[in-house]
This record gives sequence, structure tokens and C-alpha cells, in this order.
Amino acid sequence: MNKNYSLEGLRGVAALIVFISHAAFGFYPFTQTGKAEHLRSGFDSWIWNHAVHFTYSGELAVSIFFVLSGYVLTRKYIKSPDVSLLTQAAAKRYIRLGLPVFVAVLIGYILMAFDAVPATKGVLPQTFVWSVYQRAVSLPTALRDGVYGALLFGDAGYDYVLWTIQIEFYGSLMIFAFFAVFGPIRYNGIAALIVSLVLMKTVPIQGTLLSLFFAGAYLNYDWITNAIKTVAIPMLLVGLFIGGYDSSMPVYAGVARFANYLQFGWGIKPYWPLFFVGCGAVLIVASVLASPALQRALSTSPIAWLGRVSFGMYLVHTFVLASVGAAVFRILEPHLPYWASAALSSGLALAVALLTAEIFTRFVDLPATRLANSFARSITVRPCTPDGHLIQSRE
Repeated sequence: MNKNYSLEGLRGVAALIVFISHAAFGFYPFTQTGKAEHLRSGFDSWIWNHAVHFTYSGELAVSIFFVLSGYVLTRKYIKSPDVSLLTQAAAKRYIRLGLPVFVAVLIGYILMAFDAVPATKGVLPQTFVWSVYQRAVSLPTALRDGVYGALLFGDAGYDYVLWTIQIEFYGSLMIFAFFAVFGPIRYNGIAALIVSLVLMKTVPIQGTLLSLFFAGAYLNYDWITNAIKTVAIPMLLVGLFIGGYDSSMPVYAGVARFANYLQFGWGIKPYWPLFFVGCGAVLIVASVLASPALQRALSTSPIAWLGRVSFGMYLVHTFVLASVGAAVFRILEPHLPYWASAALSSGLALAVALLTAEIFTRFVDLPATRLANSFARSITVRPCTPDGHLIQSRE
């Protein structure tokens, strides 16, 4: 099926938001924590008091990733129900995710083994962005994390964004298994809702994120996107606002009071910090699917390219920020105001991260995709006619 470049572009924008989120944690942590000791300038306070958190909310970006995964991974099956499509998709998932993760973990190991992350104590606010890669390393541990630790157990010691890879992997298998079992059932949406509620009740954080796979999958039904075409843009605005939810920010005081009313008045108590953000992510993806104008905007060449390198960008950007970003800041800080040093360091780190992501995409991510596809085709058993001839695929 043809690639939806607008969704690819949205994925790229989300990857950029993740970078901005970590840059904000590193240079302007008050915008993420609201703690007085992290305040660096009046700029921090302005950001904190306005509804722009969606522009640097890593939680929103990650939630968008999971909604998009649910949509893309089930699209072929929902449009043409055939359980072999799910089997083939599941067969290639470990290689598709695992090979890029393995290379990323090795990069992190090499970065730390050669002390490529400069110390920033006394120069920058001491947040995890600058400290997480300053520790002793072990090659056997790195190899373990790269081969199976990150995907199966969420180990993120050599690349701190890899905590999401475990959810991505298990969420993928969950959605494949669900449609293999419940796909033929007419009211499978009720089953999806029940599974989502059980997940959110038993494991609030991971369950809320896993439920986003179901939300994305059901956006494949055309009657849903057709029903919201006329309100796609207002839905986008609501999604951006809700997607930036942080109960400690003054701009979200009303939303927090509403959550407290539901929780203490009615006993409705999901994990609100992620529940609201997840709802925002679903609204954003749905609005893109329903709006031709948004699709055209997200399909432009620069944004489509950003989507193409988004996985590589996600995996390598922390390395660049912690090394290049910190090193440049240490050089500039004695000569420029703090804000100028932070802006120039972030900008240069972003440029290097994008270049690195392009290289990673060409030599790691795309070959991993091809290898995963070849592996899935090699083990997929195609049906035969009584005389032993293979039945030709409809694709």
C-alpha cells in the first residue's frame, strides 16, 4: 500500500519535539519541572505560563508515535482482513526494531567508553541530559542491552530513550494478536475498549501507552475520519492543548480541577498525566487523517524527509546533545549570554543530529527494514492449490 507521507511527516515533527524536549531539560529545566532552582531567565517563566508545552512535550511526541504505530501496523489487515498479514508483520518486528537499537546501544557504549561526554557540573543545570552518559560501562552489558535487554526489558542504560522501545515492541505484538483473535468478530471495538481499560487499571503508565495502539488501529475505519472532517482543525487545536497537559502548569489548572473532580467525586482515576496527553495525541493524529490541508502541509519535502529519518533521529539525538551540545556550550558560555550560548549550542546539536540521523537511516535503519521484510517473506507459508501450486498474493 502507498506510504502516507503526511503521517510520516507527523512522525518527523514528533521526533523534532523529542529533541526540543531534551534540549529544554538540559538548558532550561524550569520549563519542564517548574522548580525555582531551575529558573534561568524570564523566558522560562513565560513558557511556563502559556499553552505552548506541546511544542516541547516528549510525552506527547511519544504518544503520537504509539498512535501512529497502531494505525500503520494494522492498516493492511483492516482494509483486507487476512491473518497472514498479521503473521508476516509480527515475524519481522524484532529485526525491524532490534537492529537499529543494537547499533544505537553500541554508539552509546563507545561514546561513554571514550569519555566523549564533557562534564558540565557548575556550568549547566545538572539534569539527566548531561549526567546519564557519564558513568562506567561494560561491553557485555551493552551487548546484552542491544540484543534483547532494550526490547524485552526496557533497559536504557546506553541510550535513555530506549525505555519506549519495549512498549513499542510489546504494543506491536499485542495489536497483532488482538486482531488475529478478535478481528473477525463484528463488535471487536468493545473488546479493544475492555482490554484498554484493564491495561490502564493494572499497569497505569505502560497500560495507558499501550492503549494508544488500539486508538490508532481504529482510526483506520473510514467512518470515523469521515465523521470528523468538518471539525478537524478545531480538533487539532484541542489536541495540541490537551497534549501538552502538565498539572503543575498554571494554564492547566482548570483541567487539573476537572481531573480531581472525576477522581475524588466519581472514582474515575486513570493515570491523568498520560491519559490527557494520550487523548491529545489521538486527536492530533485523527485530525491529520481527516484534513487534506494538514496532510498537504505535512507532506512537503522537508517535513517528509524529517519523517524519513525520524527513527534514526530518535535513537541518536541524545548522544549528540550530550556531547556536541555540551561541548559547544562550554566554549561559548564565557563569551556570550546564557540564552545565546544555549540557543547556538542547541541549534548546532540539532544540525549534527539530523545529519547523523540521515547517515543512520541510510546505513542502519533502511537495511534493517529490508532485512526484516526478507526474513518475514522467507518464513511465511503461502497457501497452495490442491495440485501444489502457490496461490498468488493479491498485493
